[in-house]
Amino acid sequence: MFSVVFLALAAGAYCAGSIPVHRFLGLTDIDHATYRNQRVRALSRVLLNIVKGLIVVEIGAIYGPSGAMVATFGVCIGHNYPIWSSFRGGTGLGTILGALIALDPLLGLHTLVAWIAVYYVFTNNTAAAVSAASVAPLSAVFLNGSVEPVALLPISALTFWRHRHQIADLFIHDAKATEDAFKGL
Repeated sequence: MFSVVFLALAAGAYCAGSIPVHRFLGLTDIDHATYRNQRVRALSRVLLNIVKGLIVVEIGAIYGPSGAMVATFGVCIGHNYPIWSSFRGGTGLGTILGALIALDPLLGLHTLVAWIAVYYVFTNNTAAAVSAASVAPLSAVFLNGSVEPVALLPISALTFWRHRHQIADLFIHDAKATEDAFKGL
């Protein structure tokens, strides 16, 4: 019976993660909202995804730490591969941050600070997300908190996988810039 509860929890978390966050506001598309600034739109989307991840993992935590981790995996996979959008979803950063805050607030704070710091320096969301995904398991090791670092590796791998094309573009862009610089010599 216990496995049936976890299976239902995983399915529910997946479905909740699949829901496009802008639907919570009743908007058909957040990109067509009346916001004037693109950064405000992006920030509102990330904040709503954080809340989504936080709520789903808190519900999963009712069934203990294992339930929280099942909910974390479910909501993150649901956000990245939503059934409602032909399995084409977001990159999951906000949802993962919300889930980490629910699992261990200090771990979530470390991951958020890593994302903000890298984004502030490079103004690149891909670099910031990949850095935050790398910091999460490392922070779990050093914090020695309630979250096992090994349990965070699949979530980090999912983030790397969702950003694989942008990571390749970063390397191709850097290689092209380096090639162009040598042509000028």
